[in-house]
Amino acid sequence: MTPVRKSPKPATKAVPPRASAKKSSRRYKSMVFEALHRSASALHDVGALDPQTMRNFDIACIEPPADWDKKKIQRLRHRFSMSQPVFAAYLNSTPSTIAQWESGAKRPSNIAAKLLHVFAKHGPEFLR
Repeated sequence: MTPVRKSPKPATKAVPPRASAKKSSRRYKSMVFEALHRSASALHDVGALDPQTMRNFDIACIEPPADWDKKKIQRLRHRFSMSQPVFAAYLNSTPSTIAQWESGAKRPSNIAAKLLHVFAKHGPEFLR
């Protein structure tokens, strides 16, 4: 009787952890929207959802950044004792844009609002 040889196991590829397993910094409108968005993201990752549909899910499920009014921007700048040009340099903006935000002539875009939120939460050293 000959011994039975076991065939070697095929090499398995290390699978990186899913992006959804990480703690997300996104704020969802509710837990239901979060579950819906995560499912749609998984479908998008495997190619079952096109980018336009995924953008629609983003708009529907993710809460937009908080509004920044002129007083709130001024308070943030004064909290770190910065002039408008220095504040603008940290935000990679222009002093005239900061002046327009603080006068109420313009409002920060969603991306700028998110950057202001990061600046307020972590301070200027985080953006160096």
